[in-house]
Amino acid sequence: MTYYEVRLAQIHAQDYTQYAIAAAERLLAEIGPGAGVVLDLGCGAADLADVVMPAGYDYVGVDLSPSMVALAKGRRPGIRVIQASAFDLPEIADTRAIVAVGEVVNYATDPRAGLAGIHAWLRACHKALPAGGVLLLDVAGPLRADPEPATRVNQGEDYRLEVTTVTDPSRRTLTRTIRIFDDAG
Repeated sequence: MTYYEVRLAQIHAQDYTQYAIAAAERLLAEIGPGAGVVLDLGCGAADLADVVMPAGYDYVGVDLSPSMVALAKGRRPGIRVIQASAFDLPEIADTRAIVAVGEVVNYATDPRAGLAGIHAWLRACHKALPAGGVLLLDVAGPLRADPEPATRVNQGEDYRLEVTTVTDPSRRTLTRTIRIFDDAG
């Protein structure tokens, strides 16, 4: 399994920001404006920072993909973004909220992504948050798609993205294969 490489990182940052923005808005509806740190795991291009920082929060992003980290730092100079797995929860003083949206804990790029690893990660998140702190995450259930492969196509301005999803009920896995066709070939 590879991480988001340069072109996929660019496409994600160009056309999928609405998920981070929606998560940030949901988070602020829960905690309101304030102070402290919002820790964004699987931060991608760090779009969440654009919503939480004006509300008074400091922002720390974490992403495993070197391409996503470079993109986030390039788009938002001065913010703190760490290249690491979401399972390597950094110890950040004054963490008020942890966000892991975009099915971050589903990515099997880390051997800790199994059930026991997720349980340990949830305990670490609980320990990192103060009383009243918020963990906002989403998870793709392994059986949410049909066992037969299904392909959806997203057409961008200069690319075509094909995402084929297949599940294996016996192994309780969901696998996505992403193919990019762009002007560069």
